[in-house]
Amino acid sequence: VLQPAVIVSGWVRDADDRAVAGARVRRVDRNGDASGALMDSIGFGALVEAEYTDADGRFEMLHEDEGPISLQIDSDEILPKRWDGPTKRAGEVLQDVVIHVERAGRIEGYVVGYPRGRHRGLIAAVLLDEAAEGAEASDFSQLISAQLAPAGDHTTAIEGDGRFTLAG
Repeated sequence: VLQPAVIVSGWVRDADDRAVAGARVRRVDRNGDASGALMDSIGFGALVEAEYTDADGRFEMLHEDEGPISLQIDSDEILPKRWDGPTKRAGEVLQDVVIHVERAGRIEGYVVGYPRGRHRGLIAAVLLDEAAEGAEASDFSQLISAQLAPAGDHTTAIEGDGRFTLAG
């Protein structure tokens, strides 16, 4: 039995109205995206169904389930953004959505004294949440966090010559 789907299309643009090419756009639950976040944190985010913007920043999602539309947009070039749209029924089209995002920074550097020719190593950045500083986390929460992101929130490999780039 074939069932009509919701079609969602639009563009991802930055504050200067420039196209953001290669951004990942995926539908998420209105209450959060726990499964997608888990897959991202353990390095399997590419397996989560998503569309990617083209050179003009355009995306098209042809087979979405009916209901409230919430999209998560991310890439190394932008800060993650969540967009909440209207509720759509099967067979309806949500088009010409323009999602404005903020460009992300990059940290580039060189590890001084890095053993020449070594091809293993990570640089990590940890995001500190000052609001959560006084809050207590359960032992289970701490254990899961340590297992899923032992090195930090953002990691990147160190090149053989000691160079690294953290983006996003």
